[in-house]
Order: sequence, then structure tokens, then C-alpha cells
Amino acid sequence: MPEFKMGVMHSNMAYVLTGQYPTIDEVHRRLVGRVAIITSARDGAHKRSSLHDQGKAIDIRISDMGVGMPEKVVKELKHTLGLRFDVILESDHIHLEYDP
Repeated sequence: MPEFKMGVMHSNMAYVLTGQYPTIDEVHRRLVGRVAIITSARDGAHKRSSLHDQGKAIDIRISDMGVGMPEKVVKELKHTLGLRFDVILESDHIHLEYDP
């Protein structure tokens, strides 16, 4: 299972997303070699159209990944999770949301 950065509000998240936590963590461990760290869920300031407030989006840490690894993780998560999920590489994190 992924770990959460201290202070991340992750209660009342949508099961359609939390049910994918084992898959997200497995992809992350396989490619990066460590547990996935969720840095934001229902907390923080996000774009107006963001699904964070609905419990359908998370952000994943990339600051400790090697060069080129965030792109590989995004590609594999997109392939593994399918079209119901948007997986977007931002400047300082991977944004993942359930958006069928």
C-alpha cells in the first residue's frame, strides 16, 4: 500500500480510487524500487476543476525519482489503470484521478 506524507487528508476518499492503491503501489515499487508516497489527496490548493475535493484524485511524489523515471511511471500507470483514470506528469508530482 502507498504511504502518505505527514498531514495529507485522505479520509473519505472514493473507493474507485482507493481500490487501485495496491496496483499503484505495485507499479511504483516495480519501477522505482520503493513504496509510492501520496503527497496530496483531499487537502491543499488545487485547480477549480480538480477532483481532489471529491476524493477522486491524488498526487504522488517524484522528487526522489531518477531522471526519466517519472515518465516511465506515468506511462505504466496509464497502461495498467486504463482509460477511466487520468495520469498526468506535473512539474513536481504525478497527478492521478478517476475521471471516466
